Amino acid sequence: MTAINNKHILVLDKDNAMMGMVHDIMFYGYTDMHIVSNSLHLQLAAHACQPDLIILDFLSAEADGAELCRVLKADDQLKNVPLVVIAGHQHIQSNINGYCDVLLMSPTDTNKLAEQINYLIAS
Repeated sequence: MTAINNKHILVLDKDNAMMGMVHDIMFYGYTDMHIVSNSLHLQLAAHACQPDLIILDFLSAEADGAELCRVLKADDQLKNVPLVVIAGHQHIQSNINGYCDVLLMSPTDTNKLAEQINYLIAS
């Protein structure tokens, strides 16, 4: 088993909009993917599975997506877990600046996302 297959990725996807992207990421070798559909349970799921990376669909957050990013980064157990946010609007950048490691605009190019995941997990 290669090192890439030992990495755990937690994904917040409320309405299955990111399922195609999740499937594509698995093609790159990241097969241990945990999907949560409720942002209110994201922090609990992160504590349970101890992910190496979290991917957050900004629009999937029942609460304020920026606040969710702040909560994750303020959590002592999760603050060092890289956070990738996928958003549909550029104006979101100012709301989450400093609370995520990578911000990608939707639709997201899978190759670019995979490159970012590889970089963040290797760091």
